[in-house]
Amino acid sequence: MFNYRKIISDKKSATATFATALLEDIILERYLINVIPENRQYSLQAIKKLTGYDFLPISNYVSSELFTINKTTIEITENTQLLSDKSKNYCKTLIQKLIFPSNYEQDKFISYIGKLYDSSYYTSEEKNFIELMLDKLFCIINDEITIKYIPRNDLLKFNLVNSNGFCYTARDIYNAILQKKFKVGDNILPFINNKITDKNVIYEKLKCGSKFDCFFTENAILKCDLNTNLNILIKNFLNLIIYNLNDTVTKNILLSKLNSRYPILIKNKIFNDFE
Repeated sequence: MFNYRKIISDKKSATATFATALLEDIILERYLINVIPENRQYSLQAIKKLTGYDFLPISNYVSSELFTINKTTIEITENTQLLSDKSKNYCKTLIQKLIFPSNYEQDKFISYIGKLYDSSYYTSEEKNFIELMLDKLFCIINDEITIKYIPRNDLLKFNLVNSNGFCYTARDIYNAILQKKFKVGDNILPFINNKITDKNVIYEKLKCGSKFDCFFTENAILKCDLNTNLNILIKNFLNLIIYNLNDTVTKNILLSKLNSRYPILIKNKIFNDFE
């Protein structure tokens, strides 16, 4: 017999699951950059703008350690230790999602899911790389460096190098570098062609290499690996992590900090090196 109420209930439950996960990510991202409101509250209207979800109709299906729902607001937990622990784990997970355990390339479950719960699947070198990038990410997050001016449009364009599927190309290249299958001077076109078929998109991505300090040149040549130009690798890897964040405010702040430590424009980098 057709059970309309159960269908509605299941739909609300599924919506609540996705909405809760997204809001928790945004809370952790904003906690990382210390922009959580002092009263630890957001209006439900503001949350709808942030997430696209109206939490009031699904409030009975929401369960979270990080926030509670009231009639007009959501209230973030005052447990700063919980927020700190979860935000660090969140950042590490973002990095782990980009690194595939080389000894389990044929095992899709381990490559995409298992690695997030059991780090023993990674080699010692892969673990070291994950820890290095986690350390560099938190250096950016906690950096008190003076923010250097750069047009916001340039920040966004550098970050959006990863759009249109190029994020998967970048991910595959980083893994190939880590596995010593790819080195400075190699051509990245085979990686691009494996993920992107639109020649106009490919042209636009490669063009970025003439303006931004990307991990590749406009001629599709790799500029960095684990032994050469490591800072370029770090900068671009962190840019990909920031691209995968959900909160625009967090993205903008971290991109500005990233640029202040590792200039993203080639002309600015040359100027800094000259200084």
